[in-house]
Amino acid sequence: MARRSVLFTPGDRPEMCRKAPGSGADVIVFDLEDAVAPKRKAEARETVRDVLSDPHFDPDCEVCVRVNAIDAAAGTAPADDLEGLLGDGEDALESLMLPKVDSPDDVRALVDELDNYDASLPVFALLESAAGILAAPEIAAVPAT
Repeated sequence: MARRSVLFTPGDRPEMCRKAPGSGADVIVFDLEDAVAPKRKAEARETVRDVLSDPHFDPDCEVCVRVNAIDAAAGTAPADDLEGLLGDGEDALESLMLPKVDSPDDVRALVDELDNYDASLPVFALLESAAGILAAPEIAAVPAT
């Protein structure tokens, strides 16, 4: 499927998550990162898991989740999001988006976490720094990207 349009939806807004497939976008992204206040991260994970595991949720587009970046200062990590997401709803989840990727090791760390769940998903690496841009060829060479 071509990825011509991408719609981001805050993960803590169940009504928006459920309406997103009707937008006509090729990819819908349930955002657990910047669109969600730090105090609402757990609620957003639960909301996204509930939507993904709903048997009536059957979108005609790719479903992606933007997980939180590894950020020791903020106390966030993709592992927290995966723990809340994978299980009942992973069948509807088709890809992950990893923000603030600076090196191939960032993507590999996410892939290693996915291995803990016996899950294999494509990863969209978001390059948001000069370091990420300079490492772009190496990041793109990681098999999951």
